[in-house]
Amino acid sequence: MMPTLGLEEEFFVLYQGKPNMVGLTHLARLLRKDPAFYFTHTASNFSRGEGAKEGLMSALEVSTPVCTSVPDLLQSLKRLRSEVSVVIPTGLIATTGMFQRDDINNTAGLHIHLGVERQNRERIYQNIAYFLPVLALATASSPFKGTEVFGQSYRMHASYALGGLTSDPFKRFQDLIITRRLGTIEVRVFDPVWDLERLQAILEALVQVAVSTETFPYREQEYNTLRAQWTREGLTPAMLQRARELQDTTGFDLKWTEHTVSDDLIDLTRKHGYQHALRHLDSGYRTGIWQPSSTLDVPPSRRHSVEGWLTYYLPRFPYIAYKGIKENMKGPKER
Repeated sequence: MMPTLGLEEEFFVLYQGKPNMVGLTHLARLLRKDPAFYFTHTASNFSRGEGAKEGLMSALEVSTPVCTSVPDLLQSLKRLRSEVSVVIPTGLIATTGMFQRDDINNTAGLHIHLGVERQNRERIYQNIAYFLPVLALATASSPFKGTEVFGQSYRMHASYALGGLTSDPFKRFQDLIITRRLGTIEVRVFDPVWDLERLQAILEALVQVAVSTETFPYREQEYNTLRAQWTREGLTPAMLQRARELQDTTGFDLKWTEHTVSDDLIDLTRKHGYQHALRHLDSGYRTGIWQPSSTLDVPPSRRHSVEGWLTYYLPRFPYIAYKGIKENMKGPKER
């Protein structure tokens, strides 16, 4: 049986390299375009801990409706990106897990939900976990720890909202979970992906693993060992072996792990500076073309964020609280 699919895409809107509270106003304007949809299909994230001293705003989020195929999901995402680009005419839209600030609380991710039959959920969860290191590496877009190169993904390595897999699939902050609120399998580890061709390849492989009737030899300790490899070193010999197994199982092209967006960002930053790399991400999101954009990114005045607080965040606060309670409350099947 084909799983249902949903996608949550987080991204930064950067003004001269930093998020700005005007992000709430961007979301308010999106909400006005289609209140019934965007009330539950957008979200704002705030900095926390020490990082909040440098600015409260963090990533913005949009999500697709429930879809029944990869083409439907990608079409929904294209529509979302088009509408987001219209309501965010200034500021660089950066689909990267972390911008150049060493702050593990200030991250953005790409979350994929799969709705599967409950009787097969545990086996499918473990099958996805078996191949997740390869698919996660293919999404890598967070190579910097501060301004220094870390490897393939500092976000996947260190984000507060992620972690190695445990024996409890309902544990909230790990790479792959079963959600308490929806009952879906949620892939949380992926970095944001600007390139829809790359994303399509990842999604198609993920679905093929989910519908497979095989049982792959998932081991928690082995997953966490590979996790320490792909986040920093990328395609190690052990990772290459797993990638070839995924290719044999689904046809997944190894090129997506041999060269990542993190590699592109490192190269552009070394040659032309980080701002130039950000402009490539902005163009990739807005147009689908990997080239520097000419989007203005002068920070707006503080008064522009008031609209967002009044017309976006405050009206949605009860819903935000409800989601938080449901996502952290244990259900009967866990007790």
